[in-house]
Amino acid sequence: MFIQDPTVDVNGFKGDFNNSKTQTTLTRTSNFFPRYRPVLINASSSTTLTVDNLMKGRLGRTFSGVSVSDTLPTASDIITEMKARHPLGNSMPNNTGFEFYVYYSSSGGGNYSFTSNTGVTIFGENDLDDEKASVVLVVATNVSSGSETVIVTWLPGDE
Repeated sequence: MFIQDPTVDVNGFKGDFNNSKTQTTLTRTSNFFPRYRPVLINASSSTTLTVDNLMKGRLGRTFSGVSVSDTLPTASDIITEMKARHPLGNSMPNNTGFEFYVYYSSSGGGNYSFTSNTGVTIFGENDLDDEKASVVLVVATNVSSGSETVIVTWLPGDE
């Protein structure tokens, strides 16, 4: 899902959120990404995620009693794929974003986190405890070729 408007929440609903009658004016924006097609990464240790892992909507990781930190794709890779899926293509504006869901399960404990990559800034708390889930928001803050930047934010989840 692309979020391009300050009046659009992370679920893609648009409206005047300061208006007490918002519920009557909500509309669902178009959804350009496949959503919630489960991706279970079965690597037995930390790995580098692909853009496809993120854009399928749901990322699951399971381990046995260890903490794991997966490396995110580069900002350039993320933005290239976003532009390929966006109706404006290479004219996609800055501050366009999408979200995905992460679930982490580890028998015996441990935490799950991300490691940033070129052009990627991780904002806020960057970990999930065992048997927890969260939504992660990815926002392209600079879509200019050669200068791509992305902010990845863990939204409050089942922490």
